[in-house]
Amino acid sequence: MALVLAVAAVLICTVRTLRPETLTPIIENVANGALDARVSLGRAELAFRPGFPLLELRLDSLKVISRSFDTLDHEERAQLPEYADSLFSLASLRGGIDLGKFFRRGEIAITDVVLTSPEMNIVLAADGRGNFDIYSSADTASSSSATVLPPISIRRFRMESPRAIRYFDAIDSTEATVVLLASASLDGSDAPSYALSIDGRLSNPAARQLLNLRDLRFGFDGRLRWDPRVPDFLALDDFNISGASLQAKVDMQVRFGESLSVDTASFELRPVRVDSLLAFLPDSVRARGGLVAPNFETDAVVSITAHTTGPFVPARDTVPNIEASVVIPESRLRYGQARLHDVALDLSVALTGTDYDGASATLRRLTFAGPATSVEISGRFSRLISDPTFDCRVDGDMQLANLPRVLTDKLQGILRGRLKMNLEARGSASMFELGKFHRLDVRGEAIGTELYFLDHDTSRYVRLGRAEFRF
Repeated sequence: MALVLAVAAVLICTVRTLRPETLTPIIENVANGALDARVSLGRAELAFRPGFPLLELRLDSLKVISRSFDTLDHEERAQLPEYADSLFSLASLRGGIDLGKFFRRGEIAITDVVLTSPEMNIVLAADGRGNFDIYSSADTASSSSATVLPPISIRRFRMESPRAIRYFDAIDSTEATVVLLASASLDGSDAPSYALSIDGRLSNPAARQLLNLRDLRFGFDGRLRWDPRVPDFLALDDFNISGASLQAKVDMQVRFGESLSVDTASFELRPVRVDSLLAFLPDSVRARGGLVAPNFETDAVVSITAHTTGPFVPARDTVPNIEASVVIPESRLRYGQARLHDVALDLSVALTGTDYDGASATLRRLTFAGPATSVEISGRFSRLISDPTFDCRVDGDMQLANLPRVLTDKLQGILRGRLKMNLEARGSASMFELGKFHRLDVRGEAIGTELYFLDHDTSRYVRLGRAEFRF
């Protein structure tokens, strides 16, 4: 107890000694000496909150100006925006450290961090240099060595009046991607599980050219798991993502070692109307495709799920091992003169990394029906690159009296009856070449009932109670 009281007394004296006029230049000098940047600070203050041992730090008017681009020539510098050197700024930072937890169990317990008006610019020059490259090589080398982190927890973090986050790459950009945050908060009451919530808008020049979307409103809401005892592991649990009319859920486990590795990941796009997705396309594109009312109308809803089937290392892998499914429940569709109902889809696709020929697709169900015909298709497809292989089944049911007039007029007569067909086929694309048709395995049947035909001048008349054709 005497030792604790002694340490507390030293801390109190130190904090009283480090008044703002003394502490502010100390922090500036240390930061400017350690970073390849110009750091300016309006005011820095340490104080004990009521209810010792909470130590509060307050920083005002912090600016970090990068020196990374100081050696660029005039032409290279001209490719960058005027804010290229301004890496980070904020109006104020308030935060606290629970000294009691630090002395009792060596835990760095950070409490109630508030950033006011933070702004960040991330800029890449044509040679790949970034304005965030502000650490010396010696610092980088020492930081890469193995270190043991003490337990760290953050009770609460939030941003007030956040400003823009800009991203600019001189290689492929003429305009910056801009993120405007409306709010951002982190609650660590259940550390090492953290509740994260972010809302804002994203403006991207490429997206504006490709999509009918000026700004994308987005939001993140979910839980992060990070334990300083296992500092190279991070998990996202039930992470909800929203953007425009889209709602999705993501679960992910990421490991940071010599290379970033996504151990597991799953994604679920919650049901969304197809016409809402098509609304993202430019009006000119939808008009050329006839995807505008009244030519095109549908009440179809689509949902997508996906999950990885193995670790994904971005430094090594270009395509993940992944299984994805697309489901559209029964719906209606109108396109031009075609009016379909019972339109449904259940499709899954499996990707095997860069082994593109190992990819496969399983069509569990594709159905559609019109006034005269209903069709259901199912099958499996593989070896999609070298020689597409298929094993599929097609079932059809046709009411001949309901065929479109464009067909019945050519028959110049009256046609009635019902025709049911099914077809099973196994083979590959190469079997359609001349001399290889005999390798196809095709089986099926066609059954007609109450077939009736009478031409307009009544010279020809055919009636069959039942007719079957099997092969």
